[in-house]
Amino acid sequence: MSEPAPIAFSVADAARRAGISRSMLYEIVAAGELPLVRVRNRSLILDSDLRQFLEHRRVSQPLGAGNQRSPQTTPQDRKEACHSSVAEVSPP
Repeated sequence: MSEPAPIAFSVADAARRAGISRSMLYEIVAAGELPLVRVRNRSLILDSDLRQFLEHRRVSQPLGAGNQRSPQTTPQDRKEACHSSVAEVSPP
């Protein structure tokens, strides 16, 4: 009989499964984008949370197909565009 799939992973295992570094995963957790489960002295990531996190970041176009920035766009332009879109979404 096969062993059931784990429902939670260590941070290192979750990072490996997601294809990112452990430090990047800690940054994602610190930013509040992915919950961390504490069991005594262990920090765990639930399989369902990791899958949901990755699913919500799926891109609709393959890399290189319209995802490149235009050369005339400056970092300041992108910053202003980001701030204006945040202001539009903020509650009244």
